[in-house]
Amino acid sequence: NVEVSGRDILLVDDMISTGTSIQRATKYLQGLGAGRIIALCTHPLLVGRAMDVMEEAGVEQVIGTNSVVSQISKIDITPVLAEHYRTIQ
Repeated sequence: NVEVSGRDILLVDDMISTGTSIQRATKYLQGLGAGRIIALCTHPLLVGRAMDVMEEAGVEQVIGTNSVVSQISKIDITPVLAEHYRTIQ
């Protein structure tokens, strides 16, 4: 059992669609006394009110890659994809 009380948390997910998984995890962690909560994802689909759902739950920041370009796309994965492509040629 990991102690989260007072600790900042980075939630990592492959894809954020509606934000409800992040919302539920945030509420649970807040119940355990977690500090700041930041969400990170590979594919930020962000359907409908996804950002509002996470922000209303208490997520301080949401960061995504540019695999799906959105307002939270902060991490450029182009160099990684280009390098991988070179290795399979």
